[in-house]
Order: sequence, then structure tokens, then C-alpha cells
Amino acid sequence: TPIVLDATLSPDDKAALRAGLLDSTTIRLRALKGAWQLVMRDGLDDAAMVVHGALDLFDVENAPVGDAEQTDAFRHLANWPASATRKALAERFGIA
Repeated sequence: TPIVLDATLSPDDKAALRAGLLDSTTIRLRALKGAWQLVMRDGLDDAAMVVHGALDLFDVENAPVGDAEQTDAFRHLANWPASATRKALAERFGIA
């Protein structure tokens, strides 16, 4: 998880995390948002693993992925052609 947080959080978020100012829900949501930003920048094939890592943050705490995050995932994944990578992420989000 530290690698995922390092890759997905902004410098300000990292500083707030180190200072103990972010709760786990905020950390998970910001990490997921950052992971999608990496997908937009680097492409689905290159950055999907980071999205999986952000989803692992939800799994570690047995926290469900919310409707807003599922909707966001649907919108992001709709931009990419069908592939095994896209299918795997859709399944993780429960939108396959």
C-alpha cells in the first residue's frame, strides 16, 4: 500500500497523511482518484495495476466501493476498447 499511496496521492495529500490529518475513507478515495488520473495520463494497460492497488485499499479494510466510485469507473472504462485489462477492472468494481 505505501507504493500505491506514493503513486496516487498529491504532495499535499502525502503531507496530510504523514501528519495524520486524513481518515482512511479520504485516503482510499483520493488514492482511487489519483489512480484514474494515472490511467488518463499513461493509458489503461500501463496504469491499471495502480487502480487495482487503490482497490486493494478498500479490500484491506473490508470497505465497499461506493456507487459514485462505480459510476466513475464505468465512465473511465468506457473510454477504452474491450480488453482483458478493462474486463478485470470492471469485475473488481462490480460493473462487468
